Amino acid sequence: MHVAFILRHGARAPSHSALKPFKETPVASCWDANEIENLTDFGKKCSFRVGEAFAIHETFHAIKNKPVRKVRWQSSPSIRAKESGEKFVHGFIEKLSQADGNDSDLFAITKDLTEPYSPVGQDLDAIFRPWLHNQDYLSQNVEMKGGDIFQKKAASEKEFLMELSKIVSPSCEKSLVKMLSLTTYFVEIIECEQNDAKQRRALCNALSEKQTEKVCELGRWCWNQRFFNMEISPTLGKPLFDVIFENSNETDLAYYSGHDYTILALLASLGIKQYPENVLGYSSYLILLIDTTEKENGKPKVKKIILNPKPFEHFGSAVAVHNEICLLGHS
Repeated sequence: MHVAFILRHGARAPSHSALKPFKETPVASCWDANEIENLTDFGKKCSFRVGEAFAIHETFHAIKNKPVRKVRWQSSPSIRAKESGEKFVHGFIEKLSQADGNDSDLFAITKDLTEPYSPVGQDLDAIFRPWLHNQDYLSQNVEMKGGDIFQKKAASEKEFLMELSKIVSPSCEKSLVKMLSLTTYFVEIIECEQNDAKQRRALCNALSEKQTEKVCELGRWCWNQRFFNMEISPTLGKPLFDVIFENSNETDLAYYSGHDYTILALLASLGIKQYPENVLGYSSYLILLIDTTEKENGKPKVKKIILNPKPFEHFGSAVAVHNEICLLGHS
Protein backbone atom coordinates (compact mmCIF):
# COMPACT_ATOMS: atom_id res chain seq x y z
CA MET A 1 0.00 0.00 0.00
CA HIS A 2 1.29 3.45 -0.95
CA VAL A 3 0.26 6.66 0.83
CA ALA A 4 0.22 9.98 -1.05
CA PHE A 5 -0.27 13.20 0.91
CA ILE A 6 -1.10 16.36 -1.06
CA LEU A 7 -0.87 19.59 0.94
CA ARG A 8 -2.12 23.05 0.13
CA HIS A 9 0.31 25.72 1.30
CA GLY A 10 -0.33 27.51 4.60
CA ALA A 11 -1.76 30.97 5.21
CA ARG A 12 -0.29 33.77 3.10
CA ALA A 13 -0.82 37.39 2.11
CA PRO A 14 -3.09 38.03 -0.91
CA SER A 15 -1.89 37.71 -4.49
CA HIS A 16 -1.27 40.65 -6.82
CA SER A 17 -4.19 39.44 -8.95
CA ALA A 18 -6.61 39.40 -6.03
CA LEU A 19 -5.62 42.89 -4.84
CA LYS A 20 -5.72 44.53 -8.28
CA PRO A 21 -9.52 45.11 -8.31
CA PHE A 22 -9.14 46.86 -4.93
CA LYS A 23 -6.01 48.88 -5.77
CA GLU A 24 -7.50 52.27 -4.83
CA THR A 25 -9.03 51.07 -1.57
CA PRO A 26 -7.84 50.15 1.95
CA VAL A 27 -8.40 46.48 1.08
CA ALA A 28 -5.21 46.63 -1.02
CA SER A 29 -3.27 49.49 0.56
CA CYS A 30 -3.01 47.84 3.99
CA TRP A 31 -0.70 45.11 2.62
CA ASP A 32 3.02 45.78 2.26
CA ALA A 33 4.65 45.01 -1.08
CA ASN A 34 7.09 42.54 0.49
CA GLU A 35 4.20 40.54 1.97
CA ILE A 36 2.15 39.99 -1.18
CA GLU A 37 2.01 36.35 -2.36
CA ASN A 38 4.23 35.20 0.52
CA LEU A 39 3.65 32.67 3.27
CA THR A 40 3.06 34.17 6.72
CA ASP A 41 4.58 32.98 9.99
CA PHE A 42 1.19 31.51 10.87
CA GLY A 43 1.14 29.75 7.49
CA LYS A 44 4.47 28.10 8.30
CA LYS A 45 3.14 27.06 11.70
CA CYS A 46 0.03 25.56 10.08
CA SER A 47 2.11 23.43 7.72
CA PHE A 48 4.30 22.25 10.61
CA ARG A 49 1.22 21.25 12.62
CA VAL A 50 -0.27 19.30 9.73
CA GLY A 51 3.03 17.42 9.45
CA GLU A 52 2.83 16.58 13.16
CA ALA A 53 -0.75 15.40 12.77
CA PHE A 54 0.08 13.16 9.82
CA ALA A 55 2.85 11.38 11.76
CA ILE A 56 0.19 9.96 14.09
CA HIS A 57 -2.64 9.78 11.53
CA GLU A 58 -4.54 6.50 11.36
CA THR A 59 -4.10 6.27 7.58
CA PHE A 60 -0.35 6.45 8.01
CA HIS A 61 -0.55 3.14 9.89
CA ALA A 62 -1.02 1.43 6.51
CA ILE A 63 2.75 1.60 6.07
CA LYS A 64 4.11 2.62 9.46
CA ASN A 65 4.79 -0.88 10.79
CA LYS A 66 6.19 -2.29 7.55
CA PRO A 67 9.66 -2.04 6.00
CA VAL A 68 9.72 1.26 4.10
CA ARG A 69 11.67 1.36 0.84
CA LYS A 70 11.73 5.07 0.17
CA VAL A 71 10.00 8.34 1.03
CA ARG A 72 9.75 11.17 -1.48
CA TRP A 73 8.73 14.84 -1.37
CA GLN A 74 7.86 16.82 -4.48
CA SER A 75 6.71 20.41 -4.64
CA SER A 76 5.33 23.16 -6.80
CA PRO A 77 8.20 25.57 -7.55
CA SER A 78 6.17 28.32 -5.87
CA ILE A 79 8.14 29.61 -2.87
CA ARG A 80 5.14 29.43 -0.53
CA ALA A 81 4.46 25.83 -1.57
CA LYS A 82 8.09 24.79 -1.04
CA GLU A 83 8.26 26.54 2.33
CA SER A 84 5.02 24.85 3.39
CA GLY A 85 6.33 21.46 2.29
CA GLU A 86 9.55 22.03 4.21
CA LYS A 87 7.64 22.92 7.40
CA PHE A 88 5.34 19.92 6.91
CA VAL A 89 8.32 17.56 6.68
CA HIS A 90 9.90 19.14 9.78
CA GLY A 91 6.68 18.69 11.75
CA PHE A 92 6.34 15.11 10.55
CA ILE A 93 9.92 14.22 11.50
CA GLU A 94 9.68 15.85 14.93
CA LYS A 95 6.46 14.04 15.85
CA LEU A 96 7.75 10.77 14.38
CA SER A 97 10.85 11.07 16.54
CA GLN A 98 8.72 11.62 19.64
CA ALA A 99 6.44 8.70 18.82
CA ASP A 100 8.91 6.10 17.51
CA GLY A 101 12.36 7.36 18.49
CA ASN A 102 15.28 8.26 16.26
CA ASP A 103 16.21 4.65 15.56
CA SER A 104 13.23 3.74 13.36
CA ASP A 105 13.88 3.02 9.69
CA LEU A 106 11.25 5.53 8.62
CA PHE A 107 12.82 8.31 10.68
CA ALA A 108 16.24 7.52 9.19
CA ILE A 109 14.82 7.81 5.67
CA THR A 110 12.62 10.86 6.23
CA LYS A 111 15.09 13.03 8.17
CA ASP A 112 17.11 13.51 4.99
CA LEU A 113 14.23 15.11 3.06
CA THR A 114 15.76 18.58 3.07
CA GLU A 115 14.96 19.41 -0.57
CA PRO A 116 12.04 18.38 -2.81
CA TYR A 117 12.77 15.75 -5.44
CA SER A 118 13.07 17.43 -8.84
CA PRO A 119 13.95 15.00 -11.64
CA VAL A 120 15.40 16.24 -14.90
CA GLY A 121 12.75 16.72 -17.56
CA GLN A 122 9.79 17.35 -15.26
CA ASP A 123 8.11 20.75 -15.64
CA LEU A 124 6.99 20.99 -12.03
CA ASP A 125 5.03 24.20 -12.54
CA ALA A 126 2.98 22.59 -15.32
CA ILE A 127 2.51 19.50 -13.12
CA PHE A 128 1.40 21.34 -9.98
CA ARG A 129 -0.30 24.33 -11.67
CA PRO A 130 -1.76 22.98 -14.92
CA TRP A 131 -4.43 25.72 -14.97
CA LEU A 132 -1.66 28.16 -15.96
CA HIS A 133 -0.22 25.98 -18.74
CA ASN A 134 -2.95 23.79 -20.25
CA GLN A 135 -4.13 25.66 -23.35
CA ASP A 136 -7.39 23.69 -23.59
CA TYR A 137 -8.22 24.65 -20.02
CA LEU A 138 -7.38 28.31 -20.62
CA SER A 139 -9.49 28.56 -23.78
CA GLN A 140 -12.43 26.65 -22.29
CA ASN A 141 -12.33 28.85 -19.19
CA VAL A 142 -12.51 32.04 -21.29
CA GLU A 143 -15.32 30.59 -23.39
CA MET A 144 -17.29 29.50 -20.33
CA LYS A 145 -17.03 32.89 -18.61
CA GLY A 146 -18.33 34.56 -21.77
CA GLY A 147 -21.13 32.05 -22.19
CA ASP A 148 -24.67 31.47 -20.97
CA ILE A 149 -23.74 29.73 -17.69
CA PHE A 150 -22.02 32.79 -16.23
CA GLN A 151 -24.48 35.22 -17.82
CA LYS A 152 -27.49 33.48 -16.30
CA LYS A 153 -25.87 33.05 -12.89
CA ALA A 154 -24.79 36.70 -12.80
CA ALA A 155 -28.27 37.87 -13.78
CA SER A 156 -29.83 35.75 -11.02
CA GLU A 157 -27.48 37.35 -8.46
CA LYS A 158 -27.77 40.90 -9.84
CA GLU A 159 -28.77 42.66 -6.62
CA PHE A 160 -25.99 41.12 -4.55
CA LEU A 161 -23.32 41.60 -7.21
CA MET A 162 -24.26 45.28 -7.50
CA GLU A 163 -23.69 45.59 -3.75
CA LEU A 164 -20.23 44.04 -4.16
CA SER A 165 -19.38 46.45 -6.97
CA LYS A 166 -19.46 49.31 -4.45
CA ILE A 167 -16.51 47.78 -2.59
CA VAL A 168 -14.04 47.35 -5.44
CA SER A 169 -11.90 50.12 -6.91
CA PRO A 170 -13.73 52.82 -8.93
CA SER A 171 -11.55 51.95 -11.94
CA CYS A 172 -12.45 48.24 -11.83
CA GLU A 173 -14.79 46.83 -14.48
CA LYS A 174 -18.14 46.23 -12.79
CA SER A 175 -20.23 44.19 -15.20
CA LEU A 176 -22.28 41.53 -13.45
CA VAL A 177 -20.27 38.69 -15.01
CA LYS A 178 -17.01 40.36 -13.99
CA MET A 179 -18.23 40.80 -10.43
CA LEU A 180 -19.29 37.15 -10.33
CA SER A 181 -15.81 36.09 -11.45
CA LEU A 182 -14.23 38.39 -8.86
CA THR A 183 -15.93 36.57 -5.99
CA THR A 184 -13.02 34.10 -6.01
CA TYR A 185 -10.68 37.02 -5.23
CA PHE A 186 -13.06 38.20 -2.52
CA VAL A 187 -12.82 34.74 -0.94
CA GLU A 188 -9.02 34.76 -1.20
CA ILE A 189 -8.70 38.12 0.56
CA ILE A 190 -11.28 37.22 3.21
CA GLU A 191 -9.27 34.11 4.04
CA CYS A 192 -6.03 36.11 4.17
CA GLU A 193 -7.60 38.63 6.53
CA GLN A 194 -9.09 35.95 8.76
CA ASN A 195 -5.62 34.43 9.21
CA ASP A 196 -3.67 37.68 9.52
CA ALA A 197 -1.64 38.20 12.70
CA LYS A 198 -1.90 41.99 12.26
CA GLN A 199 -5.69 41.66 12.14
CA ARG A 200 -6.13 43.65 8.94
CA ARG A 201 -9.84 43.31 8.20
CA ALA A 202 -10.67 45.95 5.56
CA LEU A 203 -12.73 43.60 3.38
CA CYS A 204 -14.18 41.55 6.22
CA ASN A 205 -15.37 44.75 7.91
CA ALA A 206 -16.98 45.93 4.68
CA LEU A 207 -19.11 42.77 4.50
CA SER A 208 -21.79 41.53 6.84
CA GLU A 209 -21.65 37.92 7.98
CA LYS A 210 -24.47 37.10 5.58
CA GLN A 211 -22.66 38.80 2.69
CA THR A 212 -19.46 36.92 3.51
CA GLU A 213 -21.34 33.62 3.37
CA LYS A 214 -22.87 34.61 0.04
CA VAL A 215 -19.50 35.63 -1.42
CA CYS A 216 -18.03 32.26 -0.42
CA GLU A 217 -21.01 30.48 -1.95
CA LEU A 218 -20.55 32.29 -5.27
CA GLY A 219 -16.77 31.84 -5.23
CA ARG A 220 -17.27 28.12 -4.70
CA TRP A 221 -19.79 28.12 -7.59
CA CYS A 222 -17.17 29.71 -9.89
CA TRP A 223 -14.53 27.17 -8.89
CA ASN A 224 -17.02 24.37 -9.38
CA GLN A 225 -17.57 25.48 -12.99
CA ARG A 226 -13.85 25.87 -13.65
CA PHE A 227 -12.62 22.61 -12.16
CA PHE A 228 -15.54 20.19 -12.38
CA ASN A 229 -17.90 21.26 -15.18
CA MET A 230 -15.65 21.87 -18.18
CA GLU A 231 -14.77 19.26 -20.78
CA ILE A 232 -11.11 19.41 -19.74
CA SER A 233 -11.88 19.01 -16.01
CA PRO A 234 -11.45 15.21 -15.65
CA THR A 235 -7.97 15.30 -17.22
CA LEU A 236 -6.56 18.55 -15.83
CA GLY A 237 -4.90 16.76 -12.91
CA LYS A 238 -3.41 14.01 -15.09
CA PRO A 239 0.20 15.36 -15.07
CA LEU A 240 0.38 15.16 -11.27
CA PHE A 241 -1.53 11.89 -11.22
CA ASP A 242 1.05 10.35 -13.52
CA VAL A 243 3.78 11.48 -11.10
CA ILE A 244 1.85 10.10 -8.11
CA PHE A 245 1.39 6.72 -9.76
CA GLU A 246 5.04 6.60 -10.83
CA ASN A 247 6.10 7.38 -7.26
CA SER A 248 3.75 4.71 -5.90
CA ASN A 249 5.79 2.09 -7.74
CA GLU A 250 9.08 3.38 -6.32
CA THR A 251 8.17 4.56 -2.81
CA ASP A 252 5.83 3.75 0.07
CA LEU A 253 5.14 7.33 1.07
CA ALA A 254 5.18 10.56 -0.93
CA TYR A 255 4.33 14.15 0.00
CA TYR A 256 3.31 16.83 -2.46
CA SER A 257 3.20 20.52 -1.53
CA GLY A 258 1.05 22.59 -3.84
CA HIS A 259 -2.03 24.77 -4.04
CA ASP A 260 -5.80 24.58 -3.56
CA TYR A 261 -6.21 24.30 -7.33
CA THR A 262 -3.73 21.40 -7.29
CA ILE A 263 -6.13 19.52 -5.03
CA LEU A 264 -9.20 20.52 -7.06
CA ALA A 265 -7.61 19.28 -10.29
CA LEU A 266 -6.77 15.96 -8.63
CA LEU A 267 -10.28 15.57 -7.21
CA ALA A 268 -11.81 16.07 -10.65
CA SER A 269 -9.39 13.54 -12.12
CA LEU A 270 -10.37 11.10 -9.36
CA GLY A 271 -13.96 11.24 -10.59
CA ILE A 272 -15.32 13.64 -7.98
CA LYS A 273 -18.17 15.46 -9.73
CA GLN A 274 -18.38 18.73 -7.84
CA TYR A 275 -16.51 21.09 -5.56
CA PRO A 276 -16.47 19.80 -1.96
CA GLU A 277 -19.04 21.21 0.43
CA ASN A 278 -16.58 23.59 2.09
CA VAL A 279 -14.17 25.99 0.40
CA LEU A 280 -10.64 24.58 0.67
CA GLY A 281 -8.81 26.50 3.40
CA TYR A 282 -5.12 27.02 4.01
CA SER A 283 -3.22 23.80 4.76
CA SER A 284 -6.12 21.72 3.46
CA TYR A 285 -4.92 18.31 2.39
CA LEU A 286 -5.78 15.22 0.39
CA ILE A 287 -4.69 11.69 1.35
CA LEU A 288 -4.72 8.86 -1.19
CA LEU A 289 -4.23 5.20 -0.31
CA ILE A 290 -3.02 3.42 -3.43
CA ASP A 291 -2.87 -0.35 -3.84
CA THR A 292 0.06 -1.04 -6.15
CA THR A 293 -0.86 -4.73 -6.43
CA GLU A 294 -4.26 -3.98 -7.93
CA LYS A 295 -4.60 -2.26 -11.30
CA GLU A 296 -7.37 -0.09 -12.72
CA ASN A 297 -7.04 1.07 -16.34
CA GLY A 298 -3.40 0.02 -16.20
CA LYS A 299 -2.65 2.16 -13.13
CA PRO A 300 -2.38 1.26 -9.42
CA LYS A 301 -5.85 1.45 -7.85
CA VAL A 302 -6.81 4.28 -5.51
CA LYS A 303 -8.54 2.54 -2.60
CA LYS A 304 -9.25 5.47 -0.30
CA ILE A 305 -9.59 9.25 -0.65
CA ILE A 306 -9.60 11.51 2.41
CA LEU A 307 -10.00 15.28 2.22
CA ASN A 308 -9.61 17.79 5.01
CA PRO A 309 -10.88 21.08 3.54
CA LYS A 310 -10.30 23.15 6.67
CA PRO A 311 -7.79 21.85 9.24
CA PHE A 312 -7.76 25.20 11.08
CA GLU A 313 -11.00 26.78 12.25
CA HIS A 314 -9.51 30.19 13.00
CA PHE A 315 -6.25 32.04 13.51
CA GLY A 316 -4.03 30.27 16.03
CA SER A 317 -6.13 27.10 16.29
CA ALA A 318 -4.76 23.56 16.32
CA VAL A 319 -5.26 20.92 13.65
CA ALA A 320 -8.85 19.69 13.66
CA VAL A 321 -8.69 16.20 12.16
CA HIS A 322 -12.44 15.78 12.69
CA ASN A 323 -12.98 17.98 9.62
CA GLU A 324 -11.83 15.12 7.39
CA ILE A 325 -14.21 13.82 4.74
CA CYS A 326 -13.87 10.30 3.33
CA LEU A 327 -14.68 10.56 -0.40
CA LEU A 328 -13.84 6.93 -1.24
CA GLY A 329 -13.39 3.84 0.89
CA HIS A 330 -14.43 3.31 4.49
CA SER A 331 -14.25 6.17 6.97
